[in-house]
Parts: sequence; structure tokens; C-alpha cells
Amino acid sequence: MLYNLSVVCSVSLIMSRSRNFPEMSSKLIFVSQGTAAMMSFISTCGVIFLVIMGSLYAAAYEPFLEGHDAPKDHKLVARGCFVSAFIYAMLLVVCLGQNYLHSKVNSQQQRFTGI
Repeated sequence: MLYNLSVVCSVSLIMSRSRNFPEMSSKLIFVSQGTAAMMSFISTCGVIFLVIMGSLYAAAYEPFLEGHDAPKDHKLVARGCFVSAFIYAMLLVVCLGQNYLHSKVNSQQQRFTGI
């Protein structure tokens, strides 16, 4: 019962502070809107490319395993591609969050310009 009361109190505290969203969210913005959009695009392309490459290496795609520059352990290369894709996906989440914060701040500023 005490735990439920503390959760309700903390949620109500967060909701009361969310009225000051433009001030709070503007402190969380650390890149410009154009930079966040460009990084989102690059991250999306990186995730797609690395997942495809990792899948091809994991499936032992023959053209990737032939030649004198071919990797010795294709499973390790596939794992590296998947880890890199995960890092790009985390960057994509951060950039999409930045885009969301920019749009929220812009809509709040447009709403208060007519006052």
C-alpha cells in the first residue's frame, strides 16, 4: 500500500512539472534540428547496411568468403556487423529523441507567440 502511494505521488509530481515542458526540454537539446535529422538518416542507412552485411556473413555467402582478402572467421565478422548496427540503432534513438524535443519546443513557442 505504501509503495502504491509513493508511485502515485511521484507520478503526480512528474505531471505537475511537465507543465514547464519547454523549459525542461530545451535543456535536453544538445544538437540542432538539422544535425539531428541528418544523423537520423545516416544512422538508418548504417543500420540497414550493417544488418544486411552481417546477415550475409552469418549465412556464409560465398562471394564474401572467397579471395585473398576474405576474413578467416566469418561468424566473428557477422557479430561485429551486428554490434555496429546496434550502436547505430542507439544513435538513431537519440537523434529521433532530439527531433521530437525540437518539434515539441517549436510547437510550444508557436502557441505562445500570439499571446
